[in-house]
Amino acid sequence: MMDETLKMDGSLDLPAGTLLRNGSYRIISTLGRGGFGITYMAEHVHMRHKVCIKEYFIKSFYTREANGLRLQFLSPDFKEVATRYLDRFLREAQTLATLDHPNIVRVHDAFTENDTAYYVMDFIDGTNLNEVIHSRGGLEEPMARNYIEQVSTALKYVHSRHMLHLDVKPHNIMVRKSDGCAILIDFGLTKHYDDNSGDAKSVANSGYSDGYSPIEQCGGGGALKFTPETDIYSLAATLYCALQNEAPPRPNNIDYKSFPQLTSKCSKGVRNAIAAAMQYSVGDRPHSIDEFLAILNGGSRRRLGVIVAVVMVVVAVIAALLIFVLPQNSKPVSNANVDVEKLTADGQDYYLNGEYDKAFKVWHRAAKAGYDLAQINVGVCYETGEGRSKSVDSALYWYRCAAMQDNAAACLRLGGIYYQGKLTTRNIDSALYWYLKGAELGDVVAQYYVAGCYETSSQPNKSEAMRWMERAAEGGYVKAQIVLGNRYYAGRDFSAAQKWYQMAAEQNDMDGEYRLGICYWNMGNSDEAINWLRKAARQGHEDAKASLTKVGATW
Repeated sequence: MMDETLKMDGSLDLPAGTLLRNGSYRIISTLGRGGFGITYMAEHVHMRHKVCIKEYFIKSFYTREANGLRLQFLSPDFKEVATRYLDRFLREAQTLATLDHPNIVRVHDAFTENDTAYYVMDFIDGTNLNEVIHSRGGLEEPMARNYIEQVSTALKYVHSRHMLHLDVKPHNIMVRKSDGCAILIDFGLTKHYDDNSGDAKSVANSGYSDGYSPIEQCGGGGALKFTPETDIYSLAATLYCALQNEAPPRPNNIDYKSFPQLTSKCSKGVRNAIAAAMQYSVGDRPHSIDEFLAILNGGSRRRLGVIVAVVMVVVAVIAALLIFVLPQNSKPVSNANVDVEKLTADGQDYYLNGEYDKAFKVWHRAAKAGYDLAQINVGVCYETGEGRSKSVDSALYWYRCAAMQDNAAACLRLGGIYYQGKLTTRNIDSALYWYLKGAELGDVVAQYYVAGCYETSSQPNKSEAMRWMERAAEGGYVKAQIVLGNRYYAGRDFSAAQKWYQMAAEQNDMDGEYRLGICYWNMGNSDEAINWLRKAARQGHEDAKASLTKVGATW
């Protein structure tokens, strides 16, 4: 008979207010329950910020003492297997603690207590992707791709460390509210694998998710061999769900002759990527994240769904690529072993001398230490191929690192990449997201491009475009001032046009001076018109010179 001191009412979660790790953490509420644990929102008592705590708790093995916190076995027979899983739970924490990527949840602490174990993660203030998808009734392709591309960088990083996630699905991707960053969570099924044979190097929990797991995971005990194609299948299944607002069928039920039949309007690249990555046989799928992204971006496929190995086309002629002046919002990282500002300055010297390899190496050290300015310069090296082989994924990764530190310049670079579509598929929604982040940091150039995104999106929003254009103009951005002046001038509202041209002209912008002169001429003020046309002409403005000649005035 079960011990009467054990809880029998099913209220097995730790109650709010429970203190853990000698009072360091206070439980606030339960966030969720899974097969292997309970996840709580908690507070770090001393640092006064929210964290997420996962408790090892298999409901079929354990219960909790009545009026207590400690776990006890439902039966002594469970002790051996439950202990093995407990060791696996702690190894999961150790594994996560070694991962350092902006799209992967970070683990800060792990400890044993109450005859079980806990680990402490970032609290992500946001919503899981599954809820985002369902709340919108499915996502448009640009938004769906944005999330999938972010998760792709995380998986590529995980695979480079000879690991697999093995549970990629919308429920395990958090979308942070503050910046829209997609963050991969729940590494409870993670395995290390041998790069050559695919043999599992760790004993992980077996498991699968209907619709998201490939055939090799659907056996009762899980697969013994894994390669990146397993995660790639799940990633494509997540993309399918994002577009269709439903999980795809299990692999046994897919009609591969017609799959995928998407109801939403999608590009050929998206359809091909889903079809290729969700093939029944492992060998017929893309073999790497890069190959999957190549198809997603319009690359071709070999017979039987295998990707033609392609190199992503990178067009890289962008002016003013390196930022050598320390922005006011740069954040030197306190690190006794790394002088990030000196390394960044040394990199500048190397770069100016044409020693790009050396520049990259010192910048990379400072970037890894967390210095946002160095992270931008490393991104630029990857973008241009100076000092390093070109890599769009690596460039985006380092720009995102800096952008997450509220570096407006990094936000501009990310926005520009997606807006121009030179290095990756053009994506106005992604461009708008990063431009907005920079705009909200007060960057007038970003504000100007936010207006442009609102004007050129598939569903233009002219009122928002005007609002952001005016913010950029009022902040002193000449291009925005000229644009507004031109619009009012075209509408014959010369008084409003004069206001914006005047702001540009007073910054010694010769185009502003010229346009202000023309505006005054149309307002009947020839003296002011000639005055401003002369200023523009003396700066070399050819149209201003021609206008003065036409009315017989000198400059």
